[in-house]
Amino acid sequence: MKTSKSRILKIFHKEILHIIRGRMLPLLVVAPILQMLVFGDVVTTEIKHISIMVVDRSLSSYSRLLISKFSNVEYFDLKTVSNDRNDIQTALTKGDVKCVLSIPEDFEEKIKKGEKTSLQFITDGSNSNVGSAALNYGSIIIYNFSKEIFSDKMRQFGNVIGHIPDITIEERILFNPELKSTDTMIPGIIGLILIIVTMVIASLSLVKEKEYGNIEQLIVTPIKPYELLLGKILPYIIIGLIDVIFITVAGILIFKVPFMGNILLLLVLSLLAIFVNLGIGTFISTISATQQQAMISAMFFMLPNMLLSGFIFPIKNMPQVIQYITYIMPLRYYIVILRGIFLKGLTFMELLPEVTALFIYALVVSILALKKFKKTVG
Repeated sequence: MKTSKSRILKIFHKEILHIIRGRMLPLLVVAPILQMLVFGDVVTTEIKHISIMVVDRSLSSYSRLLISKFSNVEYFDLKTVSNDRNDIQTALTKGDVKCVLSIPEDFEEKIKKGEKTSLQFITDGSNSNVGSAALNYGSIIIYNFSKEIFSDKMRQFGNVIGHIPDITIEERILFNPELKSTDTMIPGIIGLILIIVTMVIASLSLVKEKEYGNIEQLIVTPIKPYELLLGKILPYIIIGLIDVIFITVAGILIFKVPFMGNILLLLVLSLLAIFVNLGIGTFISTISATQQQAMISAMFFMLPNMLLSGFIFPIKNMPQVIQYITYIMPLRYYIVILRGIFLKGLTFMELLPEVTALFIYALVVSILALKKFKKTVG
């Protein structure tokens, strides 16, 4: 008589063969790495090489110096310099440039007299992200230019009035000194890909068994529901952990993402996230009659997790009501764990609040999924 362990291993072996024969192994192992390579380059909060036109009616040494500040940074691509304000509307309407810096005629004269002068910075608001980025970058460049001129003036006065006290700020950025968006995005991509590999693919696999009538055939066998479920999801647990390792190594080697933490801790806590995803995936399979329904249901869970987890948009910037909703998104907690281990080298105790939340989530969804699965196959 077969033991429970042998029955689970038998189902596990059958599922592995199904994955190999169905040519799903490249999809489950290679595809996540390719997705990471694509996401790592595409999903970024940094906007660079914004096309800009300068309308310089001053034609002075100060205006040329300011223009050089814009042309020597990677955030802007200087397309053209004009002295006719009529060119502004045409360039922005045609989409030739995304922003325009307009320098007035009396720019240098007012600077030399120590008078207040104004610059006009116009952005194309049809793409709010690019427009906001251009405005922020432009404001910083102009501010630094103004500060540089002020410092020069104060040094000149210093020869007359003596020593002038100078206060400087010593900037220090921890955990991500270069503020690279890839360093924050790559860890988050692990969580996103795990949802695809574990929750989506596992739910489709279970629904497929239902479509083919295999579930009904297994009902008459001595196999218990939990044995069937465990045998079916074990391959995806292993594949999920393999994906975590591969993506971590690829992120470190290709994107130079720092890894400050413990790899064993990463795998253990990733296992917790996998159980959450598999619990949701199992629940989806019990309420879906076809693979198409399972895919739509999985997307219903996946998209809110991606948008409301802090993966792309900061949670603090969301409306207060939406911030409360983010607490029911398991990816929210896993993102904090991933970034904490990667960038800060946090320990288990430092991540205890997120681990506790994820553990409770895993426990609840696993119990609900198992109960629902028992009713489905019972």
